[in-house]
Amino acid sequence: MPTKTDEITDIGFDPFYNLTGEPIRLRSVTFASPPPELRILNVRAYNYKQTKETVIGLSGDLAKECPHVFKPKPINSYVTPPHGSSSWFVVIAFTISKPGRYSLKRVRIDYTAAGRPSWQYITIDTAVTVTNPPKPGPTPLPPSAVCG
Repeated sequence: MPTKTDEITDIGFDPFYNLTGEPIRLRSVTFASPPPELRILNVRAYNYKQTKETVIGLSGDLAKECPHVFKPKPINSYVTPPHGSSSWFVVIAFTISKPGRYSLKRVRIDYTAAGRPSWQYITIDTAVTVTNPPKPGPTPLPPSAVCG
């Protein structure tokens, strides 16, 4: 995944499937062992059908650039039913401050099931290649490049 220094990058995850017999509510999602150059800006949940099922890796602040398409909710506002799929997916927006190749192997998912807090890792095996932007610096993408 190519990006520029300090450019907002989004990584989205397919809707979750709950294998348990209890409803699950997410509490937090973060990268496991992130590099010090990575800064998470926000973690949001989006309705899978509303967003036209399109986000896996995009750029920009989706809710600001495309408010008619991307209507975020806090990740803890959705519950995945027992033995069912969620109708939402999680997007982590982040920046990386230095050029290089960064391996983002896993994310940590913290959730509550049956009233008990728990967590697990999800493997994403994503490599992000960061380069310096052309002078004079980062330029925002037009909404048409993000919204479609």
